Amino acid sequence: MQKCLQPKWLYLQRSLGCIGDLFDPIEDAITNHYLPTLFGIPAAAVTLEVCKLMALPVKQAGLGLRNPKSTATHNFVTSSDCTNILTTVLVRGTPLNLLNHHKTMDVERKLNRAARYTQDEMIFESLTNLMTEMQNRIIEQSKSTGAWLSILPIFINGCDLVTLFIVFHFHFSFIYIQTQSKPFINRRPII
Repeated sequence: MQKCLQPKWLYLQRSLGCIGDLFDPIEDAITNHYLPTLFGIPAAAVTLEVCKLMALPVKQAGLGLRNPKSTATHNFVTSSDCTNILTTVLVRGTPLNLLNHHKTMDVERKLNRAARYTQDEMIFESLTNLMTEMQNRIIEQSKSTGAWLSILPIFINGCDLVTLFIVFHFHFSFIYIQTQSKPFINRRPII
């Protein structure tokens, strides 16, 4: 979802305001179909708390499956704040100060990222208050050890990417070991 669907609805959210309610069917599909299939549990077992936890970033013990309905306003405001100078230049016809634009974008991105992080921390704290001591320990540990698992295609256009990676990795590792153990003269190993 992070590589195909989320960027598409993120583009819409950044471009158009007040469209959060239009993402109800997507949120319903995530809650009632995607998460149950992903975890192998019935749809009734996916509670609001589970959805909130899965919406958190990986470094905060979630999966990064943000609720598109609740992120629409934040994404639009962030985009509007970052492009304020460009909008002014286009509407008023004033000259563009590119350095000022880059500074504004950098500041606004950081402010909005900090606001989202604070909101995520508050959600995380509210969820941990509902958990047992063992669940809290597991969640806290996953916060410090969380990392993305890369789930990308391994077979493209008749080519097995995993085999290619292993072959190239082995080949380059073998070459590296050879170059470290035997000196080279005229770019050929001495035997």
